[in-house]
Amino acid sequence: MIESPILTAEQGHWMDRPGQAQVEVLGPRDAPTGVRVAGPSKVLMRGEIEL
Repeated sequence: MIESPILTAEQGHWMDRPGQAQVEVLGPRDAPTGVRVAGPSKVLMRGEIEL
C-alpha cells in the first residue's frame, strides 16, 4: 500500500531511456476524485481516430 498521495514513478532505466513522472491522487483516500500526472515528455507519435 502506498502511504502518501504524492509519489514519483520511474521507468525505462533498463533500456537507457529513463523517465520520471510526479503522480498525485486527488481527493480523500476512501473516495479519490482524480489523478494528476506531471513531468517532462516528448511526443513519440501523433494520430487521429474516428468513431
